[in-house]
Amino acid sequence: MGRRSHLIRNIMALTIILLGTTGLLSASRTVSSQMIHIWAYIPPATMIEVADDGEVDFTSNIYSASLNVSPRSDSTTLLSVIAL
Repeated sequence: MGRRSHLIRNIMALTIILLGTTGLLSASRTVSSQMIHIWAYIPPATMIEVADDGEVDFTSNIYSASLNVSPRSDSTTLLSVIAL
């Protein structure tokens, strides 16, 4: 009986050691970083919205795009958009 309990105790100790070692190994992380270059084509888009009150909202993904608002008379306004 003494030999069997000694064997069970050794197996339990070995199991605990293996579980502890496995836990420590899985807890350690390797951190690395890499640079990824993504090339994509973004089509040009320019949008102009004129509200009922006359306010103009101009958005564009073209860096050289411009909007010029010129009042011509009491009822006429000229919108000039340049997006090259």
